[in-house]
Amino acid sequence: MVEAFMEVCKTVNKRGIFCGGWTELKGFESTDQVLLIPGAPHEWLFPQCCMAIHHGGAGTTAASLRAGIPTIVNAVLIDQPFWASRVITLGVGQSQQAPLKGLSKEVLEQEIKHCLEPAVVEKAKQLGENLRAENGCENTAKLIRDYISLPGWNQTPEKRAYENCNEQQTKECSGCSTWFSFFNGKKKCHACGHVFCGTCAPPRKLVNYSSPVACCGKCHTARDKGLVTSA
Repeated sequence: MVEAFMEVCKTVNKRGIFCGGWTELKGFESTDQVLLIPGAPHEWLFPQCCMAIHHGGAGTTAASLRAGIPTIVNAVLIDQPFWASRVITLGVGQSQQAPLKGLSKEVLEQEIKHCLEPAVVEKAKQLGENLRAENGCENTAKLIRDYISLPGWNQTPEKRAYENCNEQQTKECSGCSTWFSFFNGKKKCHACGHVFCGTCAPPRKLVNYSSPVACCGKCHTARDKGLVTSA
């Protein structure tokens, strides 16, 4: 990989930094074009580079995208192919999956040239600006706070169904307080287990359900934000 990287840097006429990480770089020495180092802080290094090539771990991907530079992910395992797909979809780096196993010098060169295209550079720059403008800690805290405030958030579907109000004894909608009648039937929310009228808990298309099921507005909004798992 080191040799291929050095050759490609020479071909595209770009200087490069190769971080060995856990790999010992025995048998290789730095050149005028490629600097070999054991490692460096990503948050410091990436903003000084024109692109980043890495394994695609969640943290490393976040660092390169936050730096606003095109990213090439040479995935190895687990979630890394997913982050490569996000880079491709967003248009902020490589044009195709380029896993480390079997990676050829030709593919590496092709993807580096692709990442030097102005359109890719601009998209990566814009995404970096957007990410740096976010308050990640605050947003995460809010998501967790919203999640644990949902009815039955820490219960299994069986426990939630048992502890929620008895459907047969419920006389009015948990949302609008309208009394149930022959023309205003009961609908049990598939997320929180509370009983609503058909207006407050209409059939909705939810993840992990093959057909629309009753779901109240609050739970549906939370699901759209990725806060609630399927009941």
